Amino acid sequence: GRRLSEFQIARLQQEGTRARYDIETGYRGTFRLPSELIPQIRRGVILETACGPGDNLLYLRSSNVQNPMIGLDISYSMARSLRQKSDRDSSRILAVLGDASKLPIKSDSISSVMQFNAFDRIAMLRNMAEETGRVLKRDGVVIYGSCEPPQYEYERGGTRVVYVPTDQRITPAEAITISVRLTTSRQDYPWNITTLLDGSEDLTTRVYVGEKPSILETNSLLL
Repeated sequence: GRRLSEFQIARLQQEGTRARYDIETGYRGTFRLPSELIPQIRRGVILETACGPGDNLLYLRSSNVQNPMIGLDISYSMARSLRQKSDRDSSRILAVLGDASKLPIKSDSISSVMQFNAFDRIAMLRNMAEETGRVLKRDGVVIYGSCEPPQYEYERGGTRVVYVPTDQRITPAEAITISVRLTTSRQDYPWNITTLLDGSEDLTTRVYVGEKPSILETNSLLL
C-alpha cells in the first residue's frame, strides 16, 4: 500500500500520545517552573499550553500569583484533571481542551505563555510558535522548557517513529525568535519523570525566556 508521509506519521503519533495520556494513571513528575522565574510572569492572563494536569498553574496559584490562568492540553483526561483540581482548591483556573498549534484564543490577549517538555511532541511546531506570538500581547513573555536535545524522531523495534515532520523542526531558540523575536535568558535544570511506557527517567530541561517587544521598541528598529 501507499506509504504514509512524515506529516501523517507525526499526526498519528500525536494522536497516539494524546490517547496514551487519556488513559495514563502513572504519570508523575511535571517539570515545575523554577521559582526564580516567577517574577518574569507579567500582569494579565497566563496561558500554559500542553499543560498536562496543570501542576505549574496550581503551583503559581499556591505561590500567590493571582492572575487569570488558562491551561490548555490536547488530552481530555489531562484537561479534566486540571479542572477537578482547580474546582477542589478553588483555584479559578480555566481548563481548555485544545491544540497548541491552533489556539482557540483571541489575538493579543495573553500576557504570559508557558510550555514545558512538550516541544518535540507537537507535530506542527512552527505553527505552535506562530500561534504563541499571535496571542501574546506587546511586552508579554514566553517561557519554553525543552529536553535537550529535542527528540523529534527515534527508532523503536526497527520502526521509525516521527513526532515532528522535517519541515516543522525548529529549535526552542528558533521558536522564541518566531514567537517574540528576543531571547532574554536560558538555563538548564534537572527533571525526573515517571510514565507507564518508559518508567522513571532523569533528564535535563533547558528553559528559554523571551519577551515580545513593545511598540516603542519595535519602532526603534525601523530605518
